[in-house]
Amino acid sequence: MKTIRAIDIDYETDGAKITLPKELDFEVEDDFDPEEELADLVSDKTGWLVKSVDYLNLCGNCGKVATIELGSIHRCERCAEL
Repeated sequence: MKTIRAIDIDYETDGAKITLPKELDFEVEDDFDPEEELADLVSDKTGWLVKSVDYLNLCGNCGKVATIELGSIHRCERCAEL
């Protein structure tokens, strides 16, 4: 399992004035492909169509933004040094 953060989420709201999250965290399987699957995951969670979304990998130890990838394991710089 790994944790990713959906960021910069752009929804299709058909002009409705609604407040929707711009960031969401998800626990996903190691083989999860955010490029192909993340928009659907956000849409399933919010109930709104997602036009575009970006993502960050989060450190598996502390939850901060991961900058180092060791296979399927993502770590921030601090945790990678431990």
